[in-house]
Amino acid sequence: MIKITNIYLILLIFGCAYQGAPKGGPKDVRGPKLSNIIPINESELIDDNKIIISFDENISPNTIINSISTNPAIDIITKVKKNKIIISPLDTWPKDELIKINLNRSISDFHSNHINQNIQLLYNLNNREYCSINGNLKNYRENIIYNIFVYSWPLDIANGPLDIINTDNDYSFTINYLEQGKYILIASEGNLDIYNNYYGVNTIDYIELDENDCAENISIYIDEPLEKLKLTRVETVNSNFLNIFYDNNIMEPYLIDSDIGDSIYVNLKRKNRLHEYSIEPYLYIVKEKLDTIPPSIISVKNSDSIIVINFSEPINYKKLLMECNRGDDWVQVDYNKISPVSIEFTNNEFTKIRLLSEFAEDLNGNTMLDSINMYDISDIPEFEGNSFLSGKITGNFAKDIIVEAKNISLNLFYRYEIEDSVFIFDNLQSGQYIFRAYEKKNNIDPLIYHSGLLNPYERAAEFSIYRDTVEVRKFWDVEGINIEF
Repeated sequence: MIKITNIYLILLIFGCAYQGAPKGGPKDVRGPKLSNIIPINESELIDDNKIIISFDENISPNTIINSISTNPAIDIITKVKKNKIIISPLDTWPKDELIKINLNRSISDFHSNHINQNIQLLYNLNNREYCSINGNLKNYRENIIYNIFVYSWPLDIANGPLDIINTDNDYSFTINYLEQGKYILIASEGNLDIYNNYYGVNTIDYIELDENDCAENISIYIDEPLEKLKLTRVETVNSNFLNIFYDNNIMEPYLIDSDIGDSIYVNLKRKNRLHEYSIEPYLYIVKEKLDTIPPSIISVKNSDSIIVINFSEPINYKKLLMECNRGDDWVQVDYNKISPVSIEFTNNEFTKIRLLSEFAEDLNGNTMLDSINMYDISDIPEFEGNSFLSGKITGNFAKDIIVEAKNISLNLFYRYEIEDSVFIFDNLQSGQYIFRAYEKKNNIDPLIYHSGLLNPYERAAEFSIYRDTVEVRKFWDVEGINIEF
C-alpha cells in the first residue's frame, strides 16, 4: 500500500510540473488586451507603491526590456508575473511630483503578438488640465509599429523629442497629457532617420493647443525614405575619365581635368525628390592609365519620341557628327548632351542611325573601330489605353493642387495639376486605382508629393485621399470622381 501511494505521489508531481499554453486549438494571433491598472490611472502614487498592470493573457518577460519609460527619469524595478507587469520605484516615488509612465507596443505574449495599444499613465495629476492630439496614418505598411515623435515648436532635433508614442494596431495614435503650446509630430518606422526609414510629417506648420482648442485630430501620410547616397569607390578608366560608384550599386561617369596633379577631392552634388545635397568628399589618388580602347555605343533607346544614345566613355562632342535615315534620305541631326556619355535628340520618324568613325572619338583621340557604325531604331510604341477619367476638387482651397492616380496592381503613377478645380486623365491603363490630391509644394519636382523635411524643418504638403478605389477598363469613361480638399 505504501509503494502504491508513493508511485501515485510521484506521478502527481510530474503531472503538475509542466506549465504553458495547451497544445492544439486555433493559432493565437491576437495581442494581449489591457484589463486592469492598480492604482488607477490619474490617481496618486506615494512612497514605494507598486503599479500592477494586468492583461487578459500572459506576458513574455523578455519583451518588457526597454519597453517602459518614465518622465521624469526614475530608477524603477519591473517584473512580470504571468499576465501582470509590476512596476515599483527602486527607492520611493517623487513626492508631489507629476509622474508619467509609458508602456510601448514592444510588449507581447509568448507568441510575439504585441499589445494592441500604447499605454500612457499619469499619476499625481493634482487637478491640472491637459490637452491631447489624436491622429492616424495614411499609406502605412502593414505589420509595422510606427513611432510618433513629439517635438515642441520651433523644431530642434538636437534637443530630442518630448515624447515617443507607438501607433495602435489600427495605425491610429493618441498623445495624452500635453500642456498648452505648439507641437510638431513626425512618424517613422524606426528611429528618426528620414533617409533610411519610411516617415511622415504633420501638414501644418505646427499643431497649436490652447484653452479654446485643447484637442486636435490630424492625419500623417507615410512616404518612402529620401535618397542620400554615399560614394564608395572610384575606378580609373583613363586619364580623363573615372567611374564613380555609390552605395546603391549605381555607377556614374565623371570627367576630370588633365592638369589636376597627383590627387583630387571628388566633390559631388545630387538631388533626391525633395532637396539638393552634397556627397561627402572623396580623396582620389590619380593613377596613370594609357587609354588605347576605342569608344563604342552601348545602347540606343527610343521612348516618348526621344532617342537616347549611351556611349562607353566620354566623347569629343566638338567632332561628333551623326546622321539619321528617314525614308530614302540621310539627314544630319542636332542633339543635346545630357551627360559626358549620353546624348538625346527628337525622333522625327527616323529608322536608322549612322556614325562615321572619323567623327566619333573619345577624349584621347581613339576613334570607333568600324568606319561606319549603323544602328536600327526599335520603336517603343506609347500605350494607348483610350480610357477617360475626370473629376473635380471640391472645398475651399487657395492652393495649387496636384491629383495623383495610382494603379495598384502595376504600381504606375499618373499626375495632373488641376485647372479650375477639374482634373482629366485620358490615357490610363486598365486596373484598380486610388486617387490622392495634394498641395503643390515641391520645388525639385512640382508634381511629386512633399513629405516634409527636418533640417531645416519643412511641413509636409496637405493632402486628401479619395474614399474608394476606382476600376478603370479600356474604352471606359469614368466621371464624377470628386475629391474633397
